[in-house]
Amino acid sequence: MKKAKFAIATIEIMLANLVYRFDWEILVDQAAKGGIDMTEAFGLAVHLLPPFHIEKL
Repeated sequence: MKKAKFAIATIEIMLANLVYRFDWEILVDQAAKGGIDMTEAFGLAVHLLPPFHIEKL
């Protein structure tokens, strides 16, 4: 089980590095509405209430 935990942690770090290195921008329709709505939905995990869409530059 230790190997699986190490593999998952390694994959998470690699994915975080990939996402961090890209230049992102919000979609045109979100920008026209005044930016990103950061309203949260509470439950077992907290997540954004409206869908969050981004695109790579």
